[in-house]
Amino acid sequence: MISNNELYLTTNEAVTFDPNYRYKAPMPLFEIRKVKGSQITYFTNSSIIASSIQFNEQLLIKIIGNELSCRSGYDDNYRCGFFKGVFEKQQINNIICYVIQNYIICQVCDYPEIEMYVKKGCIKQNCKSCGKKRYVKNELEITKIYQIIVNHLNK
Repeated sequence: MISNNELYLTTNEAVTFDPNYRYKAPMPLFEIRKVKGSQITYFTNSSIIASSIQFNEQLLIKIIGNELSCRSGYDDNYRCGFFKGVFEKQQINNIICYVIQNYIICQVCDYPEIEMYVKKGCIKQNCKSCGKKRYVKNELEITKIYQIIVNHLNK
């Protein structure tokens, strides 16, 4: 959830009015650069966002690139993720929010205290806050994001 120029790790809108809410991240920042004749969208604070939401940076970049249907990766020179092409920040923010809501926030207590692992080919979540163990929703299993996460966790 985006509010007050911050990314809140919750589905509860009421916490956006709480200045002491601790589960938040800075807004994702993007910059368009021309490299060898191609337009590239750089996710300039990808490492800060990934760390704030406790999610693997390479995995986040791969998911966003897949959803944008573009080549993506990590640029060692700029130390951030990139997406080949020009993309609106809202488009990328929507993908990040989708990942947060479906894979990072506990569906029971609404805290981002999830550990994910694969069991019998399915993503299982264990909440470090409330202790709930559950499989990720079945309807998400058919998405490409789900498969990318399963493949990453199986490495």
